[in-house]
Order: sequence, then C-alpha cells, then structure tokens
Amino acid sequence: MNKILLLHRSFWTIALAVMLIDGNLQPASVWAQANPSPDPTIEPLVFNSSPTDGFEDTGRPANQTSTGSRAPGSCSSRLVALVPGSEPLINQTQDCSEPDSLLALTVDELPTFWFYIPELETSAVSAEFVLVDNNQRPVYREQIALNGESGIVGVRPTQPLEVDRVHRWIFQIVLSGQPGQDPAVEGFVKRIQPDSTLTRQLAAATSPQERVRVYANHGIWHEALTELATLHLSSPNSAMQADWASLLESVGLGAIANFPLLNCCTSQPISN
Repeated sequence: MNKILLLHRSFWTIALAVMLIDGNLQPASVWAQANPSPDPTIEPLVFNSSPTDGFEDTGRPANQTSTGSRAPGSCSSRLVALVPGSEPLINQTQDCSEPDSLLALTVDELPTFWFYIPELETSAVSAEFVLVDNNQRPVYREQIALNGESGIVGVRPTQPLEVDRVHRWIFQIVLSGQPGQDPAVEGFVKRIQPDSTLTRQLAAATSPQERVRVYANHGIWHEALTELATLHLSSPNSAMQADWASLLESVGLGAIANFPLLNCCTSQPISN
C-alpha cells in the first residue's frame, strides 16, 4: 500500500515539474509579476481647499452653474464652472443644486479655465470670457468659438493676471444676444507666487502625476486641474480616469466627472 501511495505522489511530482517547464502552469511569483494588483499605498487624489478658506467676497455670490435650458432640474443641461463650490453639485433628474463658486488659486499668469458645456439647440454658438472689476464693469473680454459638442472644455485667456489680486470672471454662452437670458457662470481667481516648499516639491516630482498631487496638496486648483486634464486627454486610461473622478469628487463636482473632455476651443480678444 505504501509503495502504491509513493508511486502516486511521484507521478504527480513529475507531472507538475513537466507543466512548469512547459509553461502551462506558472509559479506564484511569475503570475504575480504578470498580474500586478493595485497599489494600496496610492491614495485617492484629493484637493486641499484650506488655503482659500478665509476668502470672503463683498459682492453678490458667483454662480457655479447656470439655469438649465432643456431640463431645468438636470445638471447635465446646465453650464458648469469647474471650480470648487460651496456645496456638492447634485445630478438628479428632478433637482440640481446651485452652488456658489469659491476662490481658486493659480501660479500661472495665464491660467486655463474649465467649463462643462451642455447640449445646445444650435452648434453655431460662441462664448465670452470676461474679467470684471469690483463694480462689475468689464476690463477684459475674449470671444471663444465653441465646436457644438457637449463636454468639458478648457479656455486660456491671453490677459495676464496680476499677482496677489483677486479677479472676478464671467463665462457666458452667447445664444440670444441678451446677456441676462444666456447661460452664464462666474467665479474668482487669484494668482499667487509659489513659495519655496511648493517650488522644491515640484522640482522633486518624478512624474506628471506627482506634480498634479503637489498642486492639489497645496490648494493650487487651476494647475492641478489643467495638468491632470492634459494627461487625461493624452492618455485616457483607467488610472487617469480614476484620478480625474477623484479630484472632481473632492470639490463637489463628481456629478460631471464622466462627461467627455474635448479638445476645444479657439479664442480672440474683444475690444471694449
């Protein structure tokens, strides 16, 4: 009986060795290398909004969303500014929250502003980006040619921002020619000088993704969003989508995180 058991074990030992040599059965170490599991040490990309917590504007609130044109209760039918908001944007069919835009920081004299463009009744439309003074008077205007698609677009005005000054802006889709009737959103931007810690951490970053996290950790919204959007457009993989969704979710914009990013748009200054 022991001889039979020994022969049985020997047979399976030889068979297993043959399978390993043949490559039909991989040892655990080889399988782990070919099928790496997600790195549990990588934390979700979260924006740190604390650097702007003390900001209070004395004027009227800045609307982060417009009124929907086709379905007034649906967030997907509204123009949305991709900036931190006073409350989460809730995407429901019967109701959509109406947050106020909070102050967003930048270290770039020419930052990019991001907006979700809803589906419009006509494709031959344009938009205007306006910087206004404390009395709501335009100090700079730029016309943007939209491509008629619904999605998230980046707009980079050519007017340099002054350092340590809060600028108020308005972005409006031109449909009727009547400013009070067309979809519009507003917000605040402040350009700051990068401190030594931010400069050192950016220089030490070993990848574009790490630079995004540095900006997000320091509360620099425009560069965190713009560099991540650029990566997402050039390499639309699951990792980029996860970071994109996580960053937007952290500022209350998770409702529009799955809307497409578009390569758009051309713009030119408008004389006042």
